[in-house]
Amino acid sequence: MTMYRLYAHPNSYSSWVAQVMLKELSLEYSLHNVDLFKGEQFEPDYLRLSPGGVVPALVVAGEDQHQESTTIIGLSEIRKHLAERCPDHSIFTGETERYLSKLEEAPVGLITFGLAFHKDYTKILRYPFHEPDFTEKSKKYVLERGNLLQNAIAQCDDPSITTSLLNAAEKHYQNAEHYLNPDKYSCALGSVSSLLDWFETDLAREGRIGIWLGGIQCNVADIVLGMLLHRIWQLGLENTMFKEGTRPHLTLFYDRIRERPTIKNVTQWDVTASLVNVIKSDEDMFADQAKMGLGVMALLGGLYLGKKFLKK
Repeated sequence: MTMYRLYAHPNSYSSWVAQVMLKELSLEYSLHNVDLFKGEQFEPDYLRLSPGGVVPALVVAGEDQHQESTTIIGLSEIRKHLAERCPDHSIFTGETERYLSKLEEAPVGLITFGLAFHKDYTKILRYPFHEPDFTEKSKKYVLERGNLLQNAIAQCDDPSITTSLLNAAEKHYQNAEHYLNPDKYSCALGSVSSLLDWFETDLAREGRIGIWLGGIQCNVADIVLGMLLHRIWQLGLENTMFKEGTRPHLTLFYDRIRERPTIKNVTQWDVTASLVNVIKSDEDMFADQAKMGLGVMALLGGLYLGKKFLKK
């Protein structure tokens, strides 16, 4: 059996989608973390695998010792490789390409890391974004990525890798403002909302066969949509995006897909659901400080009265 090595940022959306597909196909793989926050995607050894520092990357071992391994770069190419490897598997049957082309429009990385600059959009962050340093790590990743790219370019002596890094740097500088600018971040959330409208309409369509996008059987498009909804849930944006009466068909879809064993196994959502970070707005913090001030005043007043009583 061909052995796979998956290189991906820990707990990332693309890593989880790739892992779920590999598990659905019962393909053996090992997972190797490439921590974007630490700049590991620009280390020389990884750049030899993925010249632009792109994650995820899937290394396919040769069938025998005489055959060299190959590297598949990016989630879309990984999916295409697996579809060619297992064309008859149920996750690659049914109508998939139309749905996948829509899902590729979703700016998942932008709404994830950009939220660190616009935390007023959420009230709660769930695993793994519940960690206290997530906000600072995300801000540092966005703000320092340009410098990391420039350093990697300066130290690189391979023309093909340098070209890939230059392309990545150009793309980064084009997109950086979308993370920082409130209007552009709001526009990104709006594009996700419009995308979900499209899927809500499709799931509500009369005459559709089966409960999945793929029809009777769950396919790769269902997995990708499910993981997008899960990311929205992790970021605490679900109530405005697909819960609380908003897009009820997507709510039911998410409740079904998250129970799929492969998704439970990869995301561990059922055993990490209690790991949360409640985000307080400036108004909430002001109210807390006001309550604390009243508490201190009450305590001091009590001490004053107690002293007067003891003197008697």
